[in-house]
Amino acid sequence: DAINKGIKRATGEIINWINSDDMLAKESLHHIAEKFHSSKALCLCGPITMFRGEKQWPHPAAWTPGDSLQRTFGADGYNQPGTFFHREAIEKMGLPDVSLRYVMDKEWFIRFLLLFGIDKITCTDQSLALYRYHEAAKTVAEGTPFLDEYAAITYRIVEAAGEKELLPLLAEQF
Repeated sequence: DAINKGIKRATGEIINWINSDDMLAKESLHHIAEKFHSSKALCLCGPITMFRGEKQWPHPAAWTPGDSLQRTFGADGYNQPGTFFHREAIEKMGLPDVSLRYVMDKEWFIRFLLLFGIDKITCTDQSLALYRYHEAAKTVAEGTPFLDEYAAITYRIVEAAGEKELLPLLAEQF
């Protein structure tokens, strides 16, 4: 609910949120603005840097050129800190679904893909944010429910689209 309140109050054209234990990468805001301006895209996907103490490692973008919609849907994770949306897209997507505890961000990205496809995404190789990996983080401490909730939203989307014959194929992914 707090994220949705923040999105409603945001006055800029480019929107994302950073959780309290994460941070934006150095000079990323300037880079993000340039990428949106030069591409006229409605979404920017970039990698992030995960870290624990002094150890750092890269985490790929939510979508990269060459990715298929099927791979993107089937991926078991989502890079929320590295995905930015233009306000125009959010006006059509609506706000994140607060009834979802684990995958509201990925469900929101799926809504973007269903509405706009991959043609309105631009990408960058520059790390956009830093994700603090620690034992108390929801992603680390509560991993299994993410997959269960993601399976549930996938079934919901497919059923709403009337594509029930796809359900057995999607079940293989989970």
